[in-house]
Amino acid sequence: MQSSVLHKNPRLWFPGGTVVFRAQDTIYRLFPDILSSCSPVFQGLFTVPQPSSQETYEGLPLITLPDQSGDLTALFEAIYAPQDSHIFLSSATSDAYPLEKTLGVLKLSTKYQIEYLRYQALRLLCADHVPLTFDAFDHKGTKWSKSTTTAMKILPVARQCNAIWLLPTLFYLSCALPTDETHDPDEFTQADIDLMDERRIWRGRSLLIQANNREICAPLRMPCDSMELDCSNSKIDLLDSWLDGCPLEFIAWKPTGLCANCLPLMKQEVETAKRRFWHSIPYLFDLPPWEELRKQQDIDLGYAPGAQTDVQN
Repeated sequence: MQSSVLHKNPRLWFPGGTVVFRAQDTIYRLFPDILSSCSPVFQGLFTVPQPSSQETYEGLPLITLPDQSGDLTALFEAIYAPQDSHIFLSSATSDAYPLEKTLGVLKLSTKYQIEYLRYQALRLLCADHVPLTFDAFDHKGTKWSKSTTTAMKILPVARQCNAIWLLPTLFYLSCALPTDETHDPDEFTQADIDLMDERRIWRGRSLLIQANNREICAPLRMPCDSMELDCSNSKIDLLDSWLDGCPLEFIAWKPTGLCANCLPLMKQEVETAKRRFWHSIPYLFDLPPWEELRKQQDIDLGYAPGAQTDVQN
């Protein structure tokens, strides 16, 4: 083994460590007992007798893993330097803690069955990137309006890690482009999205526009009870601006020209229509209903039975 081509990770190179791991060109000197205590996969690896031809580095066993070095670094940091790991923060949206680190921890904690880190990664994704209820989505307002690229990065990892309950929101966000934009086909390749999910996103964009036109815009087609011309004209203008939008777009409800009778009615009707649409999202993307997805979410996030039972909200 030519040590010159390998790069020691200085934060994960412990002088007392008794095993060296390699991922791509990065190596780590670690304490195997710590890995064994949190991962049955690593525990099994260390209990299997190693062949006499076992590679070594500086006299220590060298174990090469097929993982990306960035992912493995994020995982090992969470295990050996938790005080410095972003994975235990309540939120981690700063540049210092990129999404890629969270996804790396999720992928490898799932692969190596490190349940407490899988939980932390899923919790962080929900806090920062994937609202799981209508109220959480709507409360953030415009926060989600530019989340398409982020959702497309998370979606294939959620599939890979069997976090299916994240997919309805991720599919919606992946489809919710501004009216004058469309997906670049290269985006799907870069995000490693499989062909079936790519087709669901292309089809979903059309379904979202149809649902918006059919459900969210329907209250604007209601006549003004007061027969006010300005109110009727304002409804026509709003309808023109909403027709090609997405059903869950944030509405600030600034002064719109609607009359005093129609404005509160429109707010109520649109809110009801948006909640109804939220409940239908899994169906649009060939997923189980929210009720079934919630059960798996409860298992993954450790919710007590009966907690958060209102899947429409």
